[in-house]
Amino acid sequence: MNESLKLIRQLAEDVKQQESAFLSPSYQESEVRQDFIDKFFTSLGWDVTHEQEKNPYEQEVKIENKATDAEVSRLEMQCASLDRQIDAGVYELYGLTEEEIAIVEDSTRRVEGREKS
Repeated sequence: MNESLKLIRQLAEDVKQQESAFLSPSYQESEVRQDFIDKFFTSLGWDVTHEQEKNPYEQEVKIENKATDAEVSRLEMQCASLDRQIDAGVYELYGLTEEEIAIVEDSTRRVEGREKS
């Protein structure tokens, strides 16, 4: 435990000495993880690099990968498509006319702040 405390104190000192660089917008989240977070948890005895636990369902630490812009765009389009399918199903279920659907969609746009210009 003494070794852990020593490493944590050193990490804190490193942050103090390079604070402006670490607060810079160019310093990425992945760098924070590599430079500090992984070292911190390793010092506490966590198996950050999965040296002991190879089963991905049993590992203590999971790396969260950032979605690419293309993935985000694809998922947004998929959600929008599903929203339209659900809306169409509800309109059909309740037997709404085109005029009633227009009223519902217009009020939804206003509520969501997407009013037509």
